[in-house]
Amino acid sequence: MEYLDFLHEIKEKYPQTVFYGTDVGHQYFSTGKRYLEYLENVGLKDSENYKLAENCIEQGKAYYDDCEHNATDPYREQKMGENFIDAYNRLGQKEIMGIYGSYHINLKDENEKFFIFFCILKRIRPKLPKPLAIIKT
Repeated sequence: MEYLDFLHEIKEKYPQTVFYGTDVGHQYFSTGKRYLEYLENVGLKDSENYKLAENCIEQGKAYYDDCEHNATDPYREQKMGENFIDAYNRLGQKEIMGIYGSYHINLKDENEKFFIFFCILKRIRPKLPKPLAIIKT
């Protein structure tokens, strides 16, 4: 519940904040399905949110059907990077913050091959015109 409280606090202090999920649809079979049903019920089947949810669901299916589905899977890293850049572009390239686990942004990894080819940070850094700040806790 702390995490949810944190997000609510951000919205209260900074109401212009927009939250986007950039990971693949891990719960496509339950939460994703319910969300699409909700959008249909409120007449938003032709909305951008519906299209984004469908895309997230398809990514989730592909991830679980075709991959080893671990945190460092190349497909997942690729999609997370693409989804982050897509969100950035949809916002009009305003200031943006991504919250990711440390493995997705690891600058010095003993597995250099992973970083060189797959790490989300490597994928998004060249596409952002502003400086990229990295905070690791």
